[in-house]
Amino acid sequence: LSEVPGDFATTRAAGSAPWNAWVENECANIVEKRSVPCTSLAEVAGTWLGGKRIARLKIDAQGRDLEVVRSLGPHVDKVRFVQMELVHDDAAKLYVGAPGCTDVVMGMKALGFVVADSRLGGDGCAEETWGNRRP
Repeated sequence: LSEVPGDFATTRAAGSAPWNAWVENECANIVEKRSVPCTSLAEVAGTWLGGKRIARLKIDAQGRDLEVVRSLGPHVDKVRFVQMELVHDDAAKLYVGAPGCTDVVMGMKALGFVVADSRLGGDGCAEETWGNRRP
């Protein structure tokens, strides 16, 4: 988010749908900054899990879901199913550069996944479960 109080426009991609009023009024101000330790799924799958197969991976990374899957690197073939939410291409994005549905679908297909199940949510997002074609 922007460091300027009340400045929420920088969190939306240009041309994307406007935020709902409550987002602007309630969520667009920085209250505090935190550093959060992170690791890649390549580290988790390769080192922590010793290269074992992963039956199901549920991701909720606020629009960064595809990046999380990509962080599996050479271990992407170890994951059988991935469940994530997709934001419609014309919906307001949480941050500049956030991928829409089309980008995520293309990215998951490029990684070797196919849609195994799709449920349209009431908030305009689709919950997708992806199956790996390379089991």
